[in-house]
Amino acid sequence: MILEKDSLFDFNYDTKTHILSVKYPDLTGIPLSQIRNSLDKLCRNVVNYDVKKLLLDIRSGVKGVTETQYKELVNEFLKQLSHTRLEKIARILPDNPARQYLVQHYAQILQKDISVRFKDRSFSNKAEALAWLEKEETLLDTL
Repeated sequence: MILEKDSLFDFNYDTKTHILSVKYPDLTGIPLSQIRNSLDKLCRNVVNYDVKKLLLDIRSGVKGVTETQYKELVNEFLKQLSHTRLEKIARILPDNPARQYLVQHYAQILQKDISVRFKDRSFSNKAEALAWLEKEETLLDTL
């Protein structure tokens, strides 16, 4: 079910798994203000629909932004998400090793700085990401 569409994202919510999925487009030539607006809408959807699991397909989404811009956008985004009831985020990474490093590196740094409560993991494909999101965690998984 599509919760909302905007100029960059479709917010697809699977009512069976309770996973909100968003596929980032190539951001080349997209103004930062438009990207921020779409990320704000994503956070509002997480709050409004009490989303617990989020799948971000960023295979194309890190194209077109500089490292500094990416860090700034992710910092703002994680700060907003840290005030939600989100439990898990799965990211599908680009095939480019340099971009993979960028995404994982800044996610680790910013999560420590912001002190987020949700778990996150990066994956190379959608099937693995969905399997992790759908897996119910037990106390033993958290130890």
